[in-house]
Amino acid sequence: MKHNVIDGICIPPYLVADIWPSVGPLIERAIVRGGINEFEDTEKEIHAGRMIMWAAWDGTRVLAVAVTQIAMIGGVKYGTIVALGGKELDRYAHLIEQLHGYFREHGCQRTRIIGRPGWARLLPEYKVKSVVIEKVL
Repeated sequence: MKHNVIDGICIPPYLVADIWPSVGPLIERAIVRGGINEFEDTEKEIHAGRMIMWAAWDGTRVLAVAVTQIAMIGGVKYGTIVALGGKELDRYAHLIEQLHGYFREHGCQRTRIIGRPGWARLLPEYKVKSVVIEKVL
């Protein structure tokens, strides 16, 4: 039986090591599928507290894990969703508003998602600012 309430939980950096074995594979799968950054680099940043991990939790299990980072880019403070891995997206997609709130609380003026093209279709209020094109040599 699926629970109806999905909570978004910020994982404090001091707890990351304790839960890493169960959530690390979700993040790794998202990073590898996206092909934009190295999983090992992201893992180091999460463990160091420079990237923050979030879990979508239904009361019995973690459905998904998101990774966020805040940075200044060209004089603008951005909150970036670096990775999101999990299943049953329709059950927790609404939690993106919680991440927006976190970014606002930390003075971010804009938010970005680094990921696959499907995000643009899922979140039409986001605008495509740049693309990554790739060719195998």
